[in-house]
Amino acid sequence: MNFKQNKISIVLILALFMLSILIILTIYNKVGLGWDFTDIYLTGKSLVTPAFYQQSLPLNNTYIVSYNGNLYRYGSYFFITPSHIYLSLVREPLVPVFLALFLLISHAYAMQIYFIFLLILLILSSFYVSKKLGINPLILVSLLLAPYLLQWTVLYTSQEMLSIVFALIAIGLLAKKSPFVGIALALVGLTKYPGLILFPLILLLFERNNVKKSIIKLFEAVAFFFVTTLPWLLFNFMYFSNPLLSYELSLSEALSNNGAVSIFNIFNALDQFPAILTYPLLIIAGCLIIKLIRVNVKNRKNAVLNKMTNSFTTEHLENRTTKSGAISRIFLLDYKYKIILSFIFLSSIGFILVYNNVGAPERFGYLLYASVALLSTLMLKSITNEFSAIGKFIPYFISGLSIISLIFMYFFSLPAIEQTIINFEGSVNNATILNAVAYLNHTNLAGCSVVSNAQPFLNYYNITAYDSATLCSLAESHYPIVLFKDIGPAIYCNYPINSNAIPSSGYVIAVPANYICQRS
Repeated sequence: MNFKQNKISIVLILALFMLSILIILTIYNKVGLGWDFTDIYLTGKSLVTPAFYQQSLPLNNTYIVSYNGNLYRYGSYFFITPSHIYLSLVREPLVPVFLALFLLISHAYAMQIYFIFLLILLILSSFYVSKKLGINPLILVSLLLAPYLLQWTVLYTSQEMLSIVFALIAIGLLAKKSPFVGIALALVGLTKYPGLILFPLILLLFERNNVKKSIIKLFEAVAFFFVTTLPWLLFNFMYFSNPLLSYELSLSEALSNNGAVSIFNIFNALDQFPAILTYPLLIIAGCLIIKLIRVNVKNRKNAVLNKMTNSFTTEHLENRTTKSGAISRIFLLDYKYKIILSFIFLSSIGFILVYNNVGAPERFGYLLYASVALLSTLMLKSITNEFSAIGKFIPYFISGLSIISLIFMYFFSLPAIEQTIINFEGSVNNATILNAVAYLNHTNLAGCSVVSNAQPFLNYYNITAYDSATLCSLAESHYPIVLFKDIGPAIYCNYPINSNAIPSSGYVIAVPANYICQRS
């Protein structure tokens, strides 16, 4: 691109960036954090709480509470203490670490800073992988800063978007055959465990014409992967005597809904591909149609020319040779296509495996979307080169579509997205949550620990709330209980919450006669 084109591209990328930030912050200011994101935020907050480093965490996967000589088991997935230490054991570590850093900078604006930082990382990683693959970064950024990714990979937990960032860096490192790809792939997994499905991409470092050097690179990449993951494994081992505990608990939670992988489940996941990949798939379809039209026109011209000359031209022979070698060329793909198609294949497997086992499964198409976006961008490069007259306008056309889609999202789709987040087990800005917090803070229960079916939201407001599903035996007779009708799991101590028993306020507080007011 020349200087003028660079200026236009920078302006368009800035427009995409500003629109994306506007959408994210608008929804965040209105809705706040959802259940999963609150979990992650509280874990990051614990990392900057001095009491966290003085706390004796359990040496196994249980938290034992002693009362009147009896031991009560608590916490398969969460570790919560009265000193506002909240550690979600099923959450990956990198987003909490980033949030902890930004909480040190500004407690009040940590989330806003984090969102801006996250999108800057996405743009920088897009430029990096574009340089290594020789593709146009404006097209890639335009595809990635799209409504699907903003809704499902930023606003729910942001882990997915950060995982995409490291995946793009990994693809760039693979393109230059660098063993440092092991570090990037480890970071993909430490951001979101399903990203571990990309580990086999390391095998693309192998080259048949240089076996010895390739094997050394493979060993180096695996070593980098292990060393990068090691601190998290050591944390698990030091505190829970099991280096893989968080992985096991996360897998257990993910498979709790439906661990089976049946033909029906596979087709159910495949059925979502068109919806998730609409934008990049339309671009791929357009590229293929243009290619077919061009080939057809070229072949007709050659046929007419051959008929006129009544000869078998050299060009015709070359065309026949090219066609006969089409199948063999599939196995001799350009290395860039091998990387991206492998990325798509592994991402598809990961999505199919996890789709039927999680809430809001659409968000788990994030790696699949990123991989297909890369393929679309690479295919557009070929179209741009073949049609040089109009090719230079294609990136502007794609970015224009993205800008229009974001504007449409801002003016027409935000209420639906906000409601989707709220329906997914609530949010911190929910009026019912705020009313319950205000009530608790203005009664003799102020400062007391409670048990709730919406424990992350109460912990967000510095009320130590334990998970109702795992502290039942102690809670039923000794802890104040705060139950919500339409927020969090509709279950308490393995029994469905009776909505009729909850008043119109949306929550109910039950206080046993001999309750414990456990304070920090």
